[in-house]
Amino acid sequence: ASLDVATLGKGSDYDRLPRTYVVFICTNDFLGTGLPVNTLQISCIEQPSFDCGHDFRWVILDASKWSSLESGPLQRLLQFVDTGTAPHDDLLLSLISREMAAANADAAWKEEMMPFLTLEEDAKIQARISYEDGRAEGRAEGQQRMGALIQRLLADGRTEDLEAAASDPALCSRLCEEYGL
Repeated sequence: ASLDVATLGKGSDYDRLPRTYVVFICTNDFLGTGLPVNTLQISCIEQPSFDCGHDFRWVILDASKWSSLESGPLQRLLQFVDTGTAPHDDLLLSLISREMAAANADAAWKEEMMPFLTLEEDAKIQARISYEDGRAEGRAEGQQRMGALIQRLLADGRTEDLEAAASDPALCSRLCEEYGL
């Protein structure tokens, strides 16, 4: 939408949009196609033959598949992304390599860019949060279960079982089962 707004004036028709490409360079085949280049475009799922006239494309490049491309600038770019090495005779990649080294050495710039996480980093963060939430929930349930067991054992005068269960997890589990906890 941002690209559309930037390209068109207010009230302009969509057929005036130029061909637009958004390129993603990835380090793995997250689409699972096995291809080094995947070009996606907008289509109507309900009526695939409908041409919406929107010439918007996503190009997803998998750097790990660089060796399957014909020799040329795209292969060199993906090889650079995958391996971190740029051919000395490639002026653009040499420039990118120098700029990356300068950016990586600039702590203030890196701090400013930290909010821009990759999908993989975001997924790892979400998994960690889910794991921590699950552990906290499990601990709370365990504490409630143990509290209920203590109350039941005390009410039944089973203090010896209570003392033994405090250091014997297997006995504790059997007692919880016995009381239906």
